[in-house]
This record gives sequence, C-alpha cells and structure tokens, in this order.
Amino acid sequence: MNIDFYGGRLGRRRKKNKSILIKIKYFLIFLLAISLLVSLFEKNEFNIISNISGIIKKKENSKVTIYPLEESSKSSRSSSIFNINDELKKTLASDNVSWCFLDLKTGEKIGNNIDREMQVASLSKLSVLYTVMLQIKENKIDWENKIAFTSDDYITGSGVLQETIDEGDSYSIRELCRLLLEKSDNIAYRMLMRTVGQDVVKEKLNSEGMSIRFEDGNYMSANSVALLLRDIWELILSGKNDFAEVLGWMASSSYRDGIPAALSDNDYLVANKEGNISGSVLADSGVILTSHPYILVVITNGMDDDEGYGIIHSIAEAFSKKAS
Repeated sequence: MNIDFYGGRLGRRRKKNKSILIKIKYFLIFLLAISLLVSLFEKNEFNIISNISGIIKKKENSKVTIYPLEESSKSSRSSSIFNINDELKKTLASDNVSWCFLDLKTGEKIGNNIDREMQVASLSKLSVLYTVMLQIKENKIDWENKIAFTSDDYITGSGVLQETIDEGDSYSIRELCRLLLEKSDNIAYRMLMRTVGQDVVKEKLNSEGMSIRFEDGNYMSANSVALLLRDIWELILSGKNDFAEVLGWMASSSYRDGIPAALSDNDYLVANKEGNISGSVLADSGVILTSHPYILVVITNGMDDDEGYGIIHSIAEAFSKKAS
C-alpha cells in the first residue's frame, strides 16, 4: 500500500522527507498569486479588490443588480453566456442547476436560481474552514493546536486519513485544514467541525446573510457559497495568520475536473472546492485569479457526472472569455 505523509505512524516517519517538496509547491503557487496581485496593484485595482466586501454590501444595500438568466445579457460581464445553443441555455435555466458569478472588482452578481438551496456535498466544507479562519483571526484557536481523533470521527468516502488514522492520533488544525481542501478529507472535516461546533458554523453564516443546512445532506445556495468564498478570499488578502496557505491548498486540490479543467488553457490561478455525490450531486466553486478576478459557483442536482461536468465547463468557459 502506498501510504503518504498525511497521517498515522508510517505517515509521520515519511513526513519529514517530503515536507520540503510540499513547501516548494506552496511557495510556487504563492509566487503566482503574488505576481497576479502585483499586476492588479500596478493597475491601481488592488484597493478595489481588497475592499470588495464593503463594495458588495454597499451595492446590496442599494439594490445591486442581480441578473436572472433570461436578463443577464444586459450585464457587461455576462453577455458571452448567451453565445450558446438553445438546448444548453434551457438546461442552465432548469431547476436542477444553480450558478452564481461574483465579480470581485465591481460586486456584480449574475446567475440563475442563486438563492435556491440545493445539495452541495463537500462544498459545505468551506463553512468549517471559514469558521476556523475567523477563530484563528480572533485568537480563539491556533493553527498548531492539536485535535485528537476519536472513533466517532471515523467515516469513509473522500480523503486519506481513513487509511492510516488510529485512536488517539492527533493532528494540527493546519494539517486538518490542508487535508480538508487538498483531499476533501471527511475525517478531517468531522474533527474540525467537532472542534468549532456545527451550531457555531450555522449561526455565523446565517448572521452574515448566508444559508446552510445539514439535515439529510448538506444544503447551500450558489449565492451563499459565492459570499462564503468572498469572505475567505478577504481573509487571505489580509496577509495575516498564514492565511495565504489556504490559497495554495485550494489550488492543489485533487479534485480539478470542474472549473480548473475548463480553464486549463488559460493562465489563471484557480483555487477551487468541489463537491460530488456520484450520479446525484456535482458542484464546483472557485476563486479565479486573473487581471479581472471573480468567483464562480455551479451546482447541479439529479444529473450524472458527465452532464454535470458539461454544464460546469460551459459556464466556466463562457465567463473566461470576459475575464481578461
């Protein structure tokens, strides 16, 4: 069995030898992100992006224009979404598809069914990540705090800890967040959620205008996921608490068949989080760093993976034409 450095006794012995390579990978990703941000700064656009939350709230208070699908061709950033065939356009408007585009320069939102709660699978893991980041910012917890695994945390599905973890093994919050994003690790998610509290997560998101439900699955709206990514992005931009690492973890995800695959021919850094329950739920979300950065969220329910990825690719490719 090929057991890597992600945990367990054998994993810990190998971790020292591989840590340098991991640091180099994150450093290269971080350099790419910095180069994009420098480009924005030189264009006098950095302040606009770093203050995007205030811009969006101001626009929302003044009834920001949110274009439904049938009207979004009026938007300066979304006309390309209509350069598609009628059959695909009908699919994008169906009850089984929810998507949201959020411009990180202007605060403009475009989408369809953006406030409809849908099954999002592992996209909900962003909620615990955000709560952890806030508690680190508020000095309530620290990246290096250790969390001990208990049998109640065990679950199969996505991730690598299930292969190596033993009762009583401890992992830092930093390592668990990395696994949460890189491997969508279910055990890491349970350990982090147990630490910060599911009720705390729900209350925090609800207080900031985002919805999330954990009953009989994980439910969020495309709008809520977009706002959640926006808030995570703001924490990364703060340059504090080593939050820049989060960008590297997202950009190093093992699940890159959605938005990143659609944009693979472009020089964009895509930091994404995917959710997938094969044959029933496929969703992807990401911060796309270009000279005109934006957030894109696409959620499909009740479709097979091929159809779901096809829809995600079509929307991602359409908006990429307007990104430069």
